[in-house]
Amino acid sequence: DSDVLSQLVADANGGSISASAFVDKMKLDSVGMWLQQIGMDDEPIIMDYMFAPENSDQILAVKFTLDHQLVTISWES
Repeated sequence: DSDVLSQLVADANGGSISASAFVDKMKLDSVGMWLQQIGMDDEPIIMDYMFAPENSDQILAVKFTLDHQLVTISWES
């Protein structure tokens, strides 16, 4: 929301907003479990992170295997 953006800009103190500061403000929006057939899906756990979901449809999708190994991080909308 605009308060979060204002705080990020203020914290940057005239500089660039760091990636870590931006990511710290992201909120977990949903967790998906996609179990079609055991062993058939390399990324059955998907965690969708959003920044200001009321203003944007942009998602950072973090995908894991069943044994919690990171598969991919992708930007989706």
